[in-house]
Amino acid sequence: MATLNFNAVNTWQGRDADLQRFLNTTRRNFIAYAVAQNLGRLSPVAKVLLDRADSRPFQPAWIIQPVVPDATNYNEPQYLTNDQFTINSTDPTVINAQFEASLMAQTIRVGMTELVSNQSPNAVIDQVLLKTSQATLKTMLELSERLATDDGNATVNQKFQGMRDVVDTGFFCGNFGQIDRATNTWWNSYVFDATTLGAGTVPEFRVVQRAIVEYLEATGGSFGMPNIAFCPFGTFQKIAESFQALEQYIVGDISSISQVREYETKGIIVNGIPIFPEPNLSTYTDANNRTVGDIYFLNLENVQFTFSEPFSFYMSEWKDEFINGRLSWMSVMLVGGNIWSDRPRAHFMLKGVPSV
Repeated sequence: MATLNFNAVNTWQGRDADLQRFLNTTRRNFIAYAVAQNLGRLSPVAKVLLDRADSRPFQPAWIIQPVVPDATNYNEPQYLTNDQFTINSTDPTVINAQFEASLMAQTIRVGMTELVSNQSPNAVIDQVLLKTSQATLKTMLELSERLATDDGNATVNQKFQGMRDVVDTGFFCGNFGQIDRATNTWWNSYVFDATTLGAGTVPEFRVVQRAIVEYLEATGGSFGMPNIAFCPFGTFQKIAESFQALEQYIVGDISSISQVREYETKGIIVNGIPIFPEPNLSTYTDANNRTVGDIYFLNLENVQFTFSEPFSFYMSEWKDEFINGRLSWMSVMLVGGNIWSDRPRAHFMLKGVPSV
């Protein structure tokens, strides 16, 4: 039986093809855009954010982003009255939002008994390949969930934050970028209630249109239109059903058993904004015992995912655990980075939309 050495450099004493296959299996760096393309099958939110991700060198102060309060009483113009003017002193000092890198790790362990029980080089490679694939999938599932939702603990900044941390008024994330939202209300996103916009009395897509108009009126159009929106599947279906018969065509084609199905998620465009169903978002029951969901509208010019370069989809060297009394070797997969926004008010949320 060929021997496997996990120390310093991975070596395979066997055929060149086996060596190449083993090296491909344990490759330590993953290509970000390739991961984003595959995550599109799991999460449209993760696909959009990771497709646009940038990479910066890792440093203790990972991102310090200058932000200026969005309020009418700041940076007011000077007025001349009776040939006199007063110097305006309301200009604020620039506040720095600090977003720190987060690391997500998944342990991969292969035991000696698993290796010696296999009688061929290919079987050993298959063991490593299977466990690496499982760890990768689990990590990607966790990453897609975090990017679509929230970090689960608003007081911990060093976690992967998500869309619900960005588009929030302090309910999920009271401290975003180390700026307190309760004290600094300009750091909150806009939230509109579907009930006050006619939910239950007008079709759901009309409620969405009214929310977009409310947002443009609140911002004066200074941030432009949001680029994209995400909601639970039940909310998405309710919006689709709200169109009248003359406004939609539902066609069921007969397909052959050999037809290849596409993974691409289809969206519905309302007022020029495509809305996509996100599997990591869920509907819920409101105070009136109705099934509802929330729609998150993102302005992609003001939201970004940045990788921590040395840790972006990185798998560590294999290390033995003999010192711990274990007959096994271990590696760790690390994903580093975070989502951030310099202007949460460029995004908004429509809550309580009727859902199926």
